[in-house]
Amino acid sequence: MMPSEEKYEKIYAASDESRFEPSYEVIKVLKELSNPENFDIFRRYQKYPELIQALSKKYNLHKERVFLESGIIGIIHRVFDYMINSGSSVLLPEFGYPYYFNLAKHHNSKIMTFKFNNINDIFSYNIEDLINKIKEGPNVIVIIDPEQPLGFSIKEEDLRKILENVNKDQLVVLDQAHEGFSETNIKNINNLLEEFPNLLIARGFSKLYGIAGIRVGYALCGQNVKNIINFNERYLGFDNIAQKLAIAILNSEEHYKKIAQIIREQKAIFKEKIEKLPNYKFFDTDSGSILIEVPENQIEFIEKEAKEIGIEIRRIKDYSNIKKYPQFKNWYKITIGPKEHNDKIIDLFNSVSWLYNVEVNNQEVKKIFHTREGGYTVNRIEIPCEKIGILMGFNKVLVPPDKEVSAHKHLLQDEIFEFYSEAQVIVNEEVINVNAGSIIVLKPGDIHSIKALENKFARFTALRFPYSHEDKYNVNGEAVIHERKI
Repeated sequence: MMPSEEKYEKIYAASDESRFEPSYEVIKVLKELSNPENFDIFRRYQKYPELIQALSKKYNLHKERVFLESGIIGIIHRVFDYMINSGSSVLLPEFGYPYYFNLAKHHNSKIMTFKFNNINDIFSYNIEDLINKIKEGPNVIVIIDPEQPLGFSIKEEDLRKILENVNKDQLVVLDQAHEGFSETNIKNINNLLEEFPNLLIARGFSKLYGIAGIRVGYALCGQNVKNIINFNERYLGFDNIAQKLAIAILNSEEHYKKIAQIIREQKAIFKEKIEKLPNYKFFDTDSGSILIEVPENQIEFIEKEAKEIGIEIRRIKDYSNIKKYPQFKNWYKITIGPKEHNDKIIDLFNSVSWLYNVEVNNQEVKKIFHTREGGYTVNRIEIPCEKIGILMGFNKVLVPPDKEVSAHKHLLQDEIFEFYSEAQVIVNEEVINVNAGSIIVLKPGDIHSIKALENKFARFTALRFPYSHEDKYNVNGEAVIHERKI
């Protein structure tokens, strides 16, 4: 097991699963299921799923136009297994969910793709291209709403234009796995399903609702959908426990609306913080994630530090078809979690940006960037003072959470620290708790150490004069020599 996995709570910012607390109703169902008096639910089949009744009521849609599957993946299989083969074709978003591409390849189907627009960093589907591709006759058209990984939604008027160009033998799958996070681009799905008989809307409980491990998805169908896919009900019904939990979620609408609001508020905090960082960009989405573009020279260090402190992140270049777009190679997709998780991710980006953001424009200097044995990193500039022929050392130092610059002293140098975060400093056995803006002055011979707090990076600058790389000793007076990596 990695040290970071032992020491830090894992933050899964690279996955789409919810990290928020379930509703009271969901917890109540789980407690009831643990009572032996209710174990009959494990023993019996349920041929007439009660979840279908609940969904039929919620969407005011006849129960014959709703079916359940094992997540949206199950719906995809249901459609593809009947409609897609070596003589068929499927039209997918250019990026899309990789599983669509993998499943189409498995069925030896022709894969067509439609493009997206990027106008001033605002993304949308290229509706003209999509409609032109529909006219080429694909059997299945998949639209992901909100799209992943870029997270934009399709407007209802654009969706209508698309559906108006679909013939009687084509099926449109509107994948709304990430529905529920945004207050914009809300569609009247009842009207759409009544007007367009070949529309299948796929939804589930994995993203906002936080029961991805239960695997329950549902399809809302236009009048012709079940005929097109040759639908047959599951003979012995659907998972009883999954249905109970899903119904509890349907009865907890206000709880999950509050979570969606918290996520939107946390996105706003990300936006405020990230947009202050030099050469960073923030992009909002209609899903539960955000996108952050970072400077290329910081990527390796960001990923190293994230791994060390238990933050799981990934760049969107890891999505299959996005690889051919080099403009996205420095973009991260970050799933919004509870505030304490988000704060650690913001602190990571803020701290790395701070460490790298140093430039001397009017003098030839030597720059040295080095992660020391204790895990902290020094971005040092050695500045020659020509008049007196000695060096001044200007260090930016980043100490990861709960790590430290161990106790040491300098015998020939004065040192001045300015702090840009909280930290704990010990000088000659005196404990000093510092904040951003604190300054500490050390004399030659002062024994000192600097420790980061448990959940935050420590950031400080150190001015050493006259600078000598060899002038460093531990508390026993033994010389401490670091490699002079550049």
